[in-house]
Amino acid sequence: MNHPNMQRANGAVAPGPAFLPSTPAVARCLVLLCFLTFFAGSAVGQQNSLVDRLPANTWLYLHWRGTSSLAGTNDTNSVLRLWRDPSFAAARQSFIDRLSQDAKQRNPKSQGLTQENANDILSLLENQAVFGLLSEPATAPNGGAKPASSFLIYDATGKQHLIDKFNAERGKNSASTFTRTPILISRFTGYKILNGKSTSYEVQAGPYFVRTDTLETMEALLPRLTSPRRMAASFDEIAAVPSACRIAGQGSLLNFLALPGRLNPSQMPPNANFDFAAFIKSLHLDQVHAVCGNLAFEPHDTRMRGAVLGDTSQGSILNILGDGREDFATLALAQSGSAYQCSILDFVALYKTLMAGIAAALPPDKAGFAAGIDSLASTLWGMPPTEALALFTGEFASINLHTDADPTRAIYAFSIQRPDRVLALLQHVIPGASTTQKQDGDTTYVTLTFPQSGKGSRAAPAEPSQFFFAVTPSMMIASKRQDILRDAVVRLHTPPSSAQSDSLSNDPGFKRARATMHSKLAALSYSDLARYNWAAIINTIEKGMNERAEAEARRDGKPAPAPVHLLPGFDPATISRYLHSSSGSAWKDSTGIYFDSVIQ
Repeated sequence: MNHPNMQRANGAVAPGPAFLPSTPAVARCLVLLCFLTFFAGSAVGQQNSLVDRLPANTWLYLHWRGTSSLAGTNDTNSVLRLWRDPSFAAARQSFIDRLSQDAKQRNPKSQGLTQENANDILSLLENQAVFGLLSEPATAPNGGAKPASSFLIYDATGKQHLIDKFNAERGKNSASTFTRTPILISRFTGYKILNGKSTSYEVQAGPYFVRTDTLETMEALLPRLTSPRRMAASFDEIAAVPSACRIAGQGSLLNFLALPGRLNPSQMPPNANFDFAAFIKSLHLDQVHAVCGNLAFEPHDTRMRGAVLGDTSQGSILNILGDGREDFATLALAQSGSAYQCSILDFVALYKTLMAGIAAALPPDKAGFAAGIDSLASTLWGMPPTEALALFTGEFASINLHTDADPTRAIYAFSIQRPDRVLALLQHVIPGASTTQKQDGDTTYVTLTFPQSGKGSRAAPAEPSQFFFAVTPSMMIASKRQDILRDAVVRLHTPPSSAQSDSLSNDPGFKRARATMHSKLAALSYSDLARYNWAAIINTIEKGMNERAEAEARRDGKPAPAPVHLLPGFDPATISRYLHSSSGSAWKDSTGIYFDSVIQ
């Protein structure tokens, strides 16, 4: 992206899209691996961009640049090198096998996803495609008005045989009634597709395969795709696309852009119980000019970047992200090797903004609903919601202290004021819970005991669950383990410059990552991926998946399914050889909110 703040934050690094920095590093890495398992392929020649052929009334697009765009980084990018590691082949095949099984369960007529199907899909994904929405209203099949219409354009150069193969097979594999009727669209022979209750249109226009959900959209796109001259009023040329969203860069694979101002809320289906147009206007969502993002596999790093551009003044939903700061108080709780994630949030602004939006959207006969919520919260908490939320001064951090990402070893922290009022709030915040307190210096330790969950049996009653809190003059810290909580309080009182400190702020990897970021941040995250116990993490994920599958089988009276093994035949320790760190940041100025995260 070309916003000056983004350039400053990243030095000479090429652009890429954005996950929120609070996204857990483990999830971020595993999502990328699954993404690559299915979507990475070999290289072919890259075509010109399809975006410059889109009409001016495009309000959203997702541009897949084709895996051929990764040709220059396949052997240098750390994530791509991990995907191409020979030991990962069995894991990739296992992923495809699971997709095949799921497809057969959902649609008995389907043969599932065979290896041949998977190879065909990988081949198709070598070329670029763009999916999008046009804001010009069109007529729906039922005769009503549609606020937007969708399209898919695929560059089928060298892939026409696969398109033909797909068309020949999908009718017999469809789970519902399927017809494909030839019709004349402009000067092309196209097809009207009826698949159950959905209607769409398809045309092969030169090298482009085009699919739309309305005839009007197809007629608008075909001249732009087939004309030898570039037509006027191209989407990419209009001034409404902010410069910060004009994304380019080596290894860029996926670009996203939405211009919400082009979608007229008044065209949304009316709802007598909730006026969405009034809700959107109250939250200043009509002043969100653009939302954009990009995923790039750069020569060494995998970068995800994005922006939400619009009004960040008081009353706007974008104002809930607090003002940036150079230093984070909660960072003192994180020891070297921890996974640290922190955001600056204006909790009072969030509450007031949402309540104002709800009040504006409700009909007159339900106008008291918002006031009722406020009154109920005041009764439960022992103080008005705005007073309670004002006790939290912005920082909210989640810190995992263990290499296997064990949630019982995590701590959560809020920066606070007026600790006496925070203690009073803890007495009331969870209905039915009991509290005990113990003072130790300037810190009050609170044990919150929840009633029995009811999951136990008559022979072995369920144990009451507990959560532990420490309230200091400036911070509230919470954990499921008392020893973890007390260690965190010790770190809070240990100066980072002392010999006893093992603070993350002194970690060389963290310091290098922080030096590349914007000076004042509204969100910050960092994880040392090389220290992760990936085998334990994957085992925990597998255990959760298998327990949920077994519970569903018992509920439905079916046999327990075979256990899931995510990465069979793969040594998870291999991940740490390729992936060393994950970091993310967000910042806000008068033009919007910007996000950047990177895996190295």
